[in-house]
Amino acid sequence: MAKLVISNDVSVGSFIRNGENDVQFTAGRNIGQLPTLYDGEGRFVGPVNAWFVYLVATKRLENLSSYARALRRYWSFLDKEQLTWNEFPPPKALKPTYRFRNDDLLRNAREGKLAYSTANTYMTHVVQFYLWAAYEGYYRITEKHKPFEIEFVTIKNNSMFAHMRPKFTVQTSDLRIRVPRDSTTQKVRGLTPLGQDALYNLSFQLRAASIEIRLICLLAIQCGLRLEEASGLTLDALNNAILRDGTRAQYEITIGPSNGVPTKYNKTRTIEVTGELLNELLNYAISERRINRLDKLKENLANCASTVPISSLHLSLSLNLAKVNSEAMTAASLYEPIFISQRGFPYAPKTVSARFGEIRRSIIESGTEFAYKFHDLRCTYATYRLNSLLSAGLAPADALALLMQWMGHNQESTTWKYLSYLKRKEALKEKISMLDQIMHHALMESAYE
Repeated sequence: MAKLVISNDVSVGSFIRNGENDVQFTAGRNIGQLPTLYDGEGRFVGPVNAWFVYLVATKRLENLSSYARALRRYWSFLDKEQLTWNEFPPPKALKPTYRFRNDDLLRNAREGKLAYSTANTYMTHVVQFYLWAAYEGYYRITEKHKPFEIEFVTIKNNSMFAHMRPKFTVQTSDLRIRVPRDSTTQKVRGLTPLGQDALYNLSFQLRAASIEIRLICLLAIQCGLRLEEASGLTLDALNNAILRDGTRAQYEITIGPSNGVPTKYNKTRTIEVTGELLNELLNYAISERRINRLDKLKENLANCASTVPISSLHLSLSLNLAKVNSEAMTAASLYEPIFISQRGFPYAPKTVSARFGEIRRSIIESGTEFAYKFHDLRCTYATYRLNSLLSAGLAPADALALLMQWMGHNQESTTWKYLSYLKRKEALKEKISMLDQIMHHALMESAYE
């Protein structure tokens, strides 16, 4: 199986010159951390790693996590099936790209092991790699020897500017994976906010969960944070909370690269948080339970700093790299995380997902239907918050603009689907205050010991 390691302090444009009496080294531009791919036999995958350098150094991408996961999965598939990445037999069914799409991505998506949207993203990254590799001459491409077919697709514009440009044409490939659309909304992904009964059941179960899981879930459902953002909240971000003008119980917090919170696309945005939840977070930050975990984190960071880099790759691998993402440890050395595991490592999103799965099973075992995922907590915040803004008399365009800012959406269409949902669900009359009241039960009788 292919492996990924994280290389620190990668430089581009460096060169070594042999002088008469010594060796001269000229340092290039430091582009920071970079994922490095090795195949199943431990060999350096040159074309992929060169592409990673291109994405950071030339395209200026700041986060390659999805690119790295996609290429690691693709190379693991190639190793398993004993395929060569740059050899394309004439029949499509034998080409490595089509086999990866059909035998791995689509098969796992149909079995529910992989989201269709994730499968489509992975396939897109593989196609992007091949297009770049062809341009750079890493493989021979002819009419009969090519990884896929290029297609042009016309798409209907559903944004608020559709009257200016009703349709637009995009270049794609015949490897794209179609994401099933909801028959009612005709959106790529349906909205499943928690109803009132589900909120009560969740708040009851959260009271039995650990304080870390409880607070992370509340950050998602009351502030609209993504899983990675909620679990990666930092003390720097928390300490910079400011009271919103004209209110006594609502605060605003800026999150992003400036204070170490891992936002999507490294975007800086402002979120809202209730005074009650903010106080709970601040009290937890100085609790004995967390201070003990913070001491263990500092000890682990010291151990990581004492490890010797490996030759010229400058790998900063901790003694526990098999268990902890080195990127998270590097971030923790710069910005103190709020949530720390019992063993002294930054709280991992996978851990939160696993604990939320246990909560879901507990609710189901009690005889209540509960098919929600963690991301539905964020969806719940957005739906109730938009409903409260509209009920307060705010114009739909202004309400959507506010929600887009708080949620950190890149596309207006993503935010518009919440308005479409509310128009179809007119029975939804609960306001955000009701949501806060229900989730307040999750904070009752909390203990930090």
